[in-house]
Amino acid sequence: MNRQAKVWRDEVANFRRWPGDNTRRVGEVFDEEKSRLLPLPAHPFETDLVRAVRSDKTIYVRFDLNDYSIPPEAVGKSLTLVASGSIVRILDGSKELARHRRSYDRLARIDDPNHIEALLNQKQRAIGSVRGTRLEQAVPESRQLLDAAFTRGERVGGQIRMCRDSIVMSPL
Repeated sequence: MNRQAKVWRDEVANFRRWPGDNTRRVGEVFDEEKSRLLPLPAHPFETDLVRAVRSDKTIYVRFDLNDYSIPPEAVGKSLTLVASGSIVRILDGSKELARHRRSYDRLARIDDPNHIEALLNQKQRAIGSVRGTRLEQAVPESRQLLDAAFTRGERVGGQIRMCRDSIVMSPL
């Protein structure tokens, strides 16, 4: 695109007549004005978008219709999202918690495998601290099924209902 723009500038735009004087061309007037233009700044302008965000119950914060993962210990905290044209960063104060490629899709979920693994470890510890559910007692393999469904991003409630409906409960 830049090459095409330069060709258009050099071969089309610069040869147009100057609006204030039909005897002159745009390119000629621009060459005269170059010496009066200010130089570009030494440092580029900050163009990153900075926004306050919060994750209520999940390990995701929403930005631009997409969900970006954060570590489980950051859930419920007030965080800062910094988005450039290519990167989305999530900060807790000055500490960077997450860095993701920016997605311009809609309703995409951008995961860091470390965040998912930390959440699964946290869930496993929580499951081990309470007595097993009725489903686990009836079908011990259900834990593997539900963990796999969670890892794939499926809704676990639907999986539980499906398992529950397929179990034939016999009286004790």
